[in-house]
Amino acid sequence: MRQMPLSFSAKSREMLPLPAADPACLDKRTVAESMLERATPNNFVAPRLSLIELATLMHSCAGENRTPEEAQAERAFRVVPSGGAMYPMEVFVHCRNVEGVSPGIYHYDPINHALRIHVEGDQTDAIANTLVQPALPEDTSVHLIFSMLPSRLAIKYGDRGYRFAMMEAGHASQNAIIAARAMGYDAIPIGGYRDEEMEALLGLDGVNHVVGYLTFVGLDQDA
Repeated sequence: MRQMPLSFSAKSREMLPLPAADPACLDKRTVAESMLERATPNNFVAPRLSLIELATLMHSCAGENRTPEEAQAERAFRVVPSGGAMYPMEVFVHCRNVEGVSPGIYHYDPINHALRIHVEGDQTDAIANTLVQPALPEDTSVHLIFSMLPSRLAIKYGDRGYRFAMMEAGHASQNAIIAARAMGYDAIPIGGYRDEEMEALLGLDGVNHVVGYLTFVGLDQDA
């Protein structure tokens, strides 16, 4: 099987290394509370996340958890399941209110556990303009954007690869939601966005590289 690219090449090559994920961040709620009491909040506020919380969130939804040696494979494995371990998913994160991180859209590099700037500056309004519910970005702190390169799967699975790519986005979003809740925050998954506008914001072609799902992190004022 031909080796596929392991990570998308972000516009910026300058790397912002993240601290190691800290399991201690995930102790604000139990697993049962994080999963069984999950609800979609109607009254978000945007608290300031620490850098270690962001690092833990990113690792929880897309980080590597087994080296090639541990996985007995040609590549490292990640925290979310992926059809054939082909990893068609890429993760962008709009950091709006994170300690030590300038506002902007970053690409997450799971191999180096680092961020690379992709779109500079606060993109809250630009993201809002792509959404069916445009108030959400203003009320939340971190905006995860899960994108897909289905060609990474097509070589093995053909047309079915697109389905597997979307499933992977769902796995990652669920991990992000559980992690956010375990850190004492809340999260909302979002499918109501205008594809072409969101992809244009990220500079994606909308054919070979598409946006699949969004997840925003904030705090439920009514909780």
